[in-house]
Amino acid sequence: EDQFFCLHRSRMHLPLARLGKTPLTEEERSWLAPQDRDGGHNLQSWNISNPIFLYDMTQMKEDSYWEQLADFLQVSHIPNTRYRGSKGKEQSHKDLCDPYYDAFRSVMMP
Repeated sequence: EDQFFCLHRSRMHLPLARLGKTPLTEEERSWLAPQDRDGGHNLQSWNISNPIFLYDMTQMKEDSYWEQLADFLQVSHIPNTRYRGSKGKEQSHKDLCDPYYDAFRSVMMP
């Protein structure tokens, strides 16, 4: 059967697994990269300890995305009224030095 995308060939799951956010059993490691010479057993875990916010870019057009991101960053609100989901047209530029973004900056640049 023809497939438009070959996501299994993109191997996006490997960088996510390397973050080390969940422990992997030997069986789970064998599923990660079965075609690799080592079968995926030598995948390095970076054991990242800080929280990670994963999202799909298509979620950015939804208000719930911005609310969840604000919760994750522990800020009350992230302005998103000028967000444009187009392919680079009419990109809005935010001045993060503006006092309006003080709370956001305090989280992102401690």
